Order: sequence, then C-alpha cells, then structure tokens
Amino acid sequence: MVASLAFVAFQTRQLTRQTQTSNGIAALGAMYNGLERLHQIQAILIERPNLRPYFYSNKVPLDLDPEEGTRLLLLAELLGDVLDYGLMVVDLMPPVKEYEGWHDFATFLHEHSPVLRQIAYEHPEWWVRLIRHWQEAGLRPPAAEQSDLAGKPRLSPSSG
Repeated sequence: MVASLAFVAFQTRQLTRQTQTSNGIAALGAMYNGLERLHQIQAILIERPNLRPYFYSNKVPLDLDPEEGTRLLLLAELLGDVLDYGLMVVDLMPPVKEYEGWHDFATFLHEHSPVLRQIAYEHPEWWVRLIRHWQEAGLRPPAAEQSDLAGKPRLSPSSG
C-alpha cells in the first residue's frame, strides 16, 4: 500500500514536470511567432527606410501622397497587431512572464510614433491589450492628438 502511494506520488511529480516543460515550449513557440511577425515589419522598413522615422523618431506624417499615406497606415496597423499579440503572449503565458521586452517596446513606440498612437486611439477595440498596456503605464495621447481624434483623422491619406 505504501509503495503504491509512493509510486503514484512519483508519477504525479513527473507529470507535473512534463506539463511545465510542455507549457514552456509552447510559450517559447508563441514568443518566437511574435518575433517573426516583428521581423516581417522590420523587413518592410529595410525596404522603405523613409518610413522608419514615423515609428521611431516622432516624425509626423504631413502631405504624404495617397499611396505613401496608405502604406504608412497599413504598416501602423500591422505593428499594432504585432504589439497586441506580443503583449498577450507575455501576459498569458507564465513561462515568459519575466520577458518585459514587449512592454518596453510598446511604451517606446507610444512615445515615438504619432502614426501608431493615432490609429490605435482611433480604433481601441482593434488593439485591446495594447491600449490597456498604455493605460496601465499611464500613457495618453498628447493633447494635440486628442483634439484631432474628435474630428477628421489627421493621418489619413489625402485624396489628391
């Protein structure tokens, strides 16, 4: 009887370890997926380096031709998707909980990308986790952007 209980306890410990290992591997796979998505965006920025300052240097898009304005907005949407995914992975998967890179990167982009802020605050329901992170970090759109959000979208491409 005692031997049976000891064997059951051993099996339970082994199952727990195996489950933790499997969860860790799944978390790393999800993290890798997020990084792959980010690398795809960075590849676009390598091909079009003129777009990088809109995300990393506080460049405000003014007088863009319609095609370039559309490209910039779509890239901001892609980046919003990637950030939202990365934040969800970190917040939902305990094995990568200590990885704060996604939180830091989302905060950095809030501070340095007017186009990302604009599109995200215009459509907070599209990037719920990203907006929640910004709110929890005490980040808000600058006052000038808040007034623009009430009217015509400032960053929409001009019609010609």
